[in-house]
Amino acid sequence: MKKSLLIYLFLLFISCNSDGDSSTVINPSNNNPTFDWTIATSDITGSDNPFPLALNPSYSLAKNVDFINDSNKVALISFTNGEVWAYPYNYISTYEIINDKINGNSFSLTYCPITESAILFKRDFNSVNSFTLRSSGYLYKENLVAIDQKTNTYWSQFLLKSIKGKYQNQDLETLNLVETSWKTVRENFPDAFVFTNTSVQNNKNSKTFLKNTIDSNEVVYGVLEKETKNELPTIHIYQYQSFTNGIVLKNSKNNSDDIVIIGSNNLQFITSYKVSSNRTYTAIQNSFPNVMMDSENNIYNIFGIVVSGPNEGNQLISPNAFFASFWAWESFYPSIIEEN
Repeated sequence: MKKSLLIYLFLLFISCNSDGDSSTVINPSNNNPTFDWTIATSDITGSDNPFPLALNPSYSLAKNVDFINDSNKVALISFTNGEVWAYPYNYISTYEIINDKINGNSFSLTYCPITESAILFKRDFNSVNSFTLRSSGYLYKENLVAIDQKTNTYWSQFLLKSIKGKYQNQDLETLNLVETSWKTVRENFPDAFVFTNTSVQNNKNSKTFLKNTIDSNEVVYGVLEKETKNELPTIHIYQYQSFTNGIVLKNSKNNSDDIVIIGSNNLQFITSYKVSSNRTYTAIQNSFPNVMMDSENNIYNIFGIVVSGPNEGNQLISPNAFFASFWAWESFYPSIIEEN
């Protein structure tokens, strides 16, 4: 318990202020009179002190990287051409946000080390504007607040929306991200392109949730229901221990969308995709990174890409879902359902 508290306090220190005192409580309502904050300013800490900008980084091949511990957490991204891109969280923490464009896909990979949440956002907003996000230095409920300095728009990572600026109250679209361990990357994706510490060169069965069933500091996977009538969505929580070894599929419903949650305890991943209600889906064993097949004989890999079958080359869309510490889920969303 003491060790977890010390780690939490250290992460709070480095995330609140990249240069100095992280305990400063600011008055954000006076920062820019053009727009008001849409959230309670009493929940905002930190200061207007942006982290180093990470834009268009370079990468190393996974098979040439021998200095990452097997247990380290990594974000994996892949688009339809089959290339895999890996982002170890301990290297993202320096910047908290990595901006890049791969195979025509512009994205901002965001990671908050305090809430342990990683979310991949599309940089192309409303098909008109392309944002470049960086960590602003502010925290909302201890979670990263990003800023697009060109439009002076602030974005709450956890809420997935703008909380101040030109596009306030508008949502950012997310892309699929698979969180797993470096061991899984090392053993299964030797040709993955890896973001490391030298990549950027610059100065800097459902049941109602019971509070005693999940440790507050445990990192769990949450799937957000679609937001309706401006109410915060219900969160469906999945823990690693609810998945056995091998590949396990769990079916769910997200308003009108059919969802399949795919996970593995030994491979250390959980991810989810929107699927067709007219097809059935079954897990594939011993063929990783391929993880499931549908009733039309399409085979899907861990990234939701059809690698063979009549729909080869297509990629499934993910719902809004990501890993984060359970206390953070509780802080942001009042309605939580724990899934078996």
